[in-house]
Amino acid sequence: MKVHASRMSAKEILCGLTLTSLILYGLSCSKESPRETTASETVPETGSDGYPRSIQTIDGEIVVPEKPRRIVSQTLLTDEVLLEICPAERLVGIHTVSLDPAFSNCLELAEPLAERAINGTEAIISLEPDLVFVASFSRAEVIDQLQAGCEAPIVRFSDFDNLDQIRNNIEMTGYLIGEETATEVLVDKMDTRIREAVSRIPKGATPPKVVSFGPASYTAGGGTLFDDILKTIGAVNLAAVNGVDRFGQIGTEQVAFWNPDWVICGVDPGAEESTRDWFFENPVLQATRAGREDHLLLVPNRLYTAASQHVADLVELLVEEIYLTEEDQ
Repeated sequence: MKVHASRMSAKEILCGLTLTSLILYGLSCSKESPRETTASETVPETGSDGYPRSIQTIDGEIVVPEKPRRIVSQTLLTDEVLLEICPAERLVGIHTVSLDPAFSNCLELAEPLAERAINGTEAIISLEPDLVFVASFSRAEVIDQLQAGCEAPIVRFSDFDNLDQIRNNIEMTGYLIGEETATEVLVDKMDTRIREAVSRIPKGATPPKVVSFGPASYTAGGGTLFDDILKTIGAVNLAAVNGVDRFGQIGTEQVAFWNPDWVICGVDPGAEESTRDWFFENPVLQATRAGREDHLLLVPNRLYTAASQHVADLVELLVEEIYLTEEDQ
C-alpha cells in the first residue's frame, strides 16, 4: 500500500508565508512580467576569451568587461547555480540563505564556504567584487549604493515564471562568468531529469486535478512556475483553469467547489504535523476528493521555491506522488 506524502515528513508547496520568505531571501515572483532575456541577446564577442560580454536585463544592457575573478552572489538562484559551475576561488561571496536548510538546495556545497556568506550592501562592497548578482526586487537606492561603492557590473534576473526562463537564467549566469561548458552540462542534466520523470507517467493516465492551498489560503494560478510545471507533467492546475492569475487567496469553500484530486500544501520545516491536522480536521476540505482519498501532498519549500536546476527535484516528486503507485516506484 502506498504511503502518501501526507504521512511523510517535510513535503510542502507555496503558501502565503512562503511568498514572504521568498521575497526576504532573494527570489522574486513579481506581479509584472518583465520581458524574457536570453543568451542570444548578447553582443558580439570581441576578445579571444569572448570578453567583454553583455546581456539585457530589467536594468538595460549589463556589460562584463573581462572574465570575473571576484564574484559575489546575493540570490539563492545564483548561489545554487554558481556553486555547481564556478571554481570556488572565484566566488568570494554567497548569500546567507544558502546555509538555511529550510530554503537552500545547495547546503552541502555552501557549507565549505560558510565564511563567505554575507548579506548587505556594505559587506558586498568590502569584498571588492568584479561581478555582483542581486535580487530582482532590490530597491533602486540599494543598486545606487552598490554602483557608488564598487565598479562591478550588477546583474538582476527577473523572470522565474516558467521552465524556459529558468534555463535562460542559468545559461546567462554561466555565460557572464565564462563557464559555458559546465553550464551546458548542468542544464542538460536538469532537462534529462525532467524528461525522464515525465516518461514515467503511465500511458493514458487521467490528468489529475490539482490545487496548491495551505493555512494562509494562498494558491498559485496561471503565469507561475508551479503552473508551468503542472503543464509539463500533464496535470490540471485548478486555480489557473478558474481564472487565478499568478498568486491569490481563496477560501476552503472554493477548494471544495473545485473538488481537486490532490491538494499541494506548503509548510515550514517543523510545521508538517500541524498542517496535516489543519487539513484532516477541516470538514469542508475532507468533503473533497483529495480529502476522502488522503491526497494531501506536503512539499519542502526549498523545492517549490527553487528557481534553479533544482526545479527538476519538484518535477520528480510530483510525478512520483501524484501519478505512480507503489509498484510503479
